[in-house]
Amino acid sequence: MPEKEILKMYQSAEETTEPEIVQINGTIPEWLEGNFLQIGPAKWELDNGQFTLNHMIDGFSMISKFSIDSSKQEVLFEKKFLQSDAYKRALVAKRPVFTEFGTQSYPDPGKSFFSKMISACLPIELSDNNTENLFQLGNEVFATSETCYFRSIDPCSLTSGEKYDSNKCFGLNVDSPHPITDENGVTWQMGNTFMTGLKYNIVKIPPLLPNQSVKDMMKKSKIITSINSSWTGMMSYSHQAFTLTKNYIIFIEQVTN
Repeated sequence: MPEKEILKMYQSAEETTEPEIVQINGTIPEWLEGNFLQIGPAKWELDNGQFTLNHMIDGFSMISKFSIDSSKQEVLFEKKFLQSDAYKRALVAKRPVFTEFGTQSYPDPGKSFFSKMISACLPIELSDNNTENLFQLGNEVFATSETCYFRSIDPCSLTSGEKYDSNKCFGLNVDSPHPITDENGVTWQMGNTFMTGLKYNIVKIPPLLPNQSVKDMMKKSKIITSINSSWTGMMSYSHQAFTLTKNYIIFIEQVTN
């Protein structure tokens, strides 16, 4: 790919104020209807360009939607930033206040001196800048990444909703951005725990039942098995390394270095 085209991938985007009509080449098939959602990093500059995030996936998350109407032969496009704590606090501080994949955090001016000292000595706060995936759980859509946080999204308005913590929901310190839902409506998730030894865990989330909320689904989830790491002080990069067959869960414990 030419360098000019690569640089376009790192250009910060802006939100749309209203849906835009997409230019179409060809004809939309009659059976093609609905909304197509995407998510990814879209803002790398802060403080009017005085500060730039270091890595592609550190960019602040944006949700895009293509609304397809074959009867009108029309596609509408709109996009909004995910209203994560990381994004909102970075706009105020003009620097990232959570450490991202390749960018170190800066002191949050909204914190007290004592809180800043705690954060500097014990950087335990993880970012909720969910740039990696959108997944459906029951009748809701969530944005997720590779920390412990995921956030609900309204697929119609693209507004950001409640933030969830996989520590509280599933007992996972960090989890995979790619949960899998099988043909029976059961969702399978994988994540790591560190407090009682380095372990990979498989979580089973039951399907949504009538008169049940997604929060009820989460409450009924459970860890069905835990796998100890093969190494004493290291874990596999497991978040992209599990899948399902009809009868088995397959996990690949791959070396990280």
